[in-house]
Amino acid sequence: MNLSLAHTDLGSAVTTALRDAIVSGRFEAGERLVETELAEQFGTSRGPIRDALAELERTGLVELRPRKGSFVRTLTATDVAEVYSLRITLESMAIRTAIEAGRGDTIGPELLDALAVAHAESTNGDGSAIGMADIALHRAVVAAAGHQRLLDAWEALADQTLLMMATLPSVAPDIQGPMGAHRAIVDALSSGDADVAVAALVDHLTEASEAMSARFT
Repeated sequence: MNLSLAHTDLGSAVTTALRDAIVSGRFEAGERLVETELAEQFGTSRGPIRDALAELERTGLVELRPRKGSFVRTLTATDVAEVYSLRITLESMAIRTAIEAGRGDTIGPELLDALAVAHAESTNGDGSAIGMADIALHRAVVAAAGHQRLLDAWEALADQTLLMMATLPSVAPDIQGPMGAHRAIVDALSSGDADVAVAALVDHLTEASEAMSARFT
């Protein structure tokens, strides 16, 4: 039992580390991920690497090509449109669910903290940090729904969004958009106005999608 638990923990750690390396841009879009090289880098056997690659294929970060190997996924304008349209659907549902459950006003302080971090990173101009801060803010909104399967479905889209930002780090400030857009979402959610909050969210994510799509082919 202890051996199985150790293997499970190792596999999870490798998956997390490889995922972080991809969404931070350490591995570039289209780059081949060689199992033997990764095993050496992470100090493990090829088994956990293979499992991590399979899991990251499921979440849309890795592409497994028969007889060629594993590669960091290269995204297209179609991928951008699909990811953002699904984010709009899931995050709108999360907002309405949170407000219907009476949780909109209880997460105000957490959202304001996330908003402050996002604003600080935007001022610093660090594309990777901006992306992480932006996703953290949206994750807090989705988590407020108290709907685990909704959050699980959203997480894969969040990772793919971060991969987009890592692919084109210079576009991160445009994707995040003006802080007023985030503030409008936070204020409406805290006040319990679902329609206003959803409208602000849709405007924000639509602008982000358009800014990103214009830079992909």
